[in-house]
Amino acid sequence: MKRRIFLAIGSTLLLIGGAGVVVALAWLTADRLNGSLVDALDGPAAKLVYLLPTLMLVLAIAGAGFLASAITISPSEMPIKRHMHPHLHFHA
Repeated sequence: MKRRIFLAIGSTLLLIGGAGVVVALAWLTADRLNGSLVDALDGPAAKLVYLLPTLMLVLAIAGAGFLASAITISPSEMPIKRHMHPHLHFHA
C-alpha cells in the first residue's frame, strides 16, 4: 500500500512539475520577446517572476524522489511463491 501511495504522489508531482517547467519557461520566453509583464514590474518584483520555473523544477525533483523511493520499496502485497511444486510426494 505504501508503494502505491508513493508511486501515485511521485507520478503526480513529476507530471505537474515537468509540465509546469515547460509551460513556465515558454511563458517567460514569450513574455521576454513581447515585453509585457516583466517590464511592467519594478526591479525586485521582476525577479520573483523567475521563481515559478524554479518552483516547478523543485516539484519535479520531489516527484522523482518519491518515485525512486517507491521503486526501492519491496512489494509486500504480492504473495511470495516459495515452492513451485507444493506436493512433491505425489510426483513419481
